Amino acid sequence: MPRGYGGVGILWRKEMDSLITTLDIGNERIQCMEGKIYCKVNWDKLDKDKYQESIEKGIDALKIGSNTTDGISDAFSNINNIIDSATKSVAPAHKAFRKRPKLKVMNENIDHAIKAKKQAHALWKFQGRPADPCNELVINKKQTTYELRKQCRNEIAQRRINDREEIIQARVMDKKLFHKLISRQRGKLGKLIDELHVDQSSYSETNILEGWRIHFSNLAKKSNTSKFDIQYLDTVDSEYEHIIKICTDEREHSPVAIKELDEAIHKLNRNKSADIFGVTVESILYGGLKLNSSLLQIINAAFKTCIIPDILKVGTLSPIFKNKGNILDAKNCRGITITPTISKIIETMQNSVLIPKF
Repeated sequence: MPRGYGGVGILWRKEMDSLITTLDIGNERIQCMEGKIYCKVNWDKLDKDKYQESIEKGIDALKIGSNTTDGISDAFSNINNIIDSATKSVAPAHKAFRKRPKLKVMNENIDHAIKAKKQAHALWKFQGRPADPCNELVINKKQTTYELRKQCRNEIAQRRINDREEIIQARVMDKKLFHKLISRQRGKLGKLIDELHVDQSSYSETNILEGWRIHFSNLAKKSNTSKFDIQYLDTVDSEYEHIIKICTDEREHSPVAIKELDEAIHKLNRNKSADIFGVTVESILYGGLKLNSSLLQIINAAFKTCIIPDILKVGTLSPIFKNKGNILDAKNCRGITITPTISKIIETMQNSVLIPKF
């Protein structure tokens, strides 16, 4: 495999790892990441009856664990695995769509060349698509194609020259316009980084992912700042723990009804990306009554024991540049997270209970 260039992504299946080798030249600049790719499922074309049958077979073999953190966590994990396996078993194979390339430029000469090419192709097709390379129609078809490509190359080259002249002039006359033109010329690759700054540390090459992990984990930690009233903070923490203990010991859980679960599922937005387990809203919506009943049983067990396992708090986090400041500084990026679908359902049910309706 040749060395990578900026902005180039190379993907292959995990079972092909033994067939992939990298060259020594430029290998230190390559970032390797392993992850799951979930192709979007067209639920309009999917056999929903077969999907429900596959779900029911998996649920029949499912045994909900005891009312412990590990038991409830395993139950949620098993439900996600059943949904993911059922979706893969009935979803049609993903076909790679090759989009026809469009012309990047257009002028009067290119327009005439396109019309001539279409006319030559129509005559060649009308005469039975002759394959003889010496045939006049075949020669004319090739000549018009050559002329069209020639005109496109000429126009692209001319625009490249004009852009360079505009940049040179703007560099002297207008600094703001100069940087704007440079950014436009770089395109989307201008947001790719090979270095990341987190606080006073710098991460480069294969350590960038570790830098992101440290940055976002620090956001979840308490800030050690002298502006905080430490005594007041300790009082709040003590009251918080006391309230949690009272709610855990004295609160009687009211089981969630199947109607509340259905309403929560239908409130969620559809046609969204799959979560880290490959589950979408449609996966549960079309799963059938048996899936909803099993999911409701696990949710009620979690509510009764006041246990929300960590598996429902894991998501896919992506850093997004705020379009201001230095792109190499982690502080100028915000994170967006795709949370588990079951977590969204639980949150929606709780909001309907906690938020009063007017």
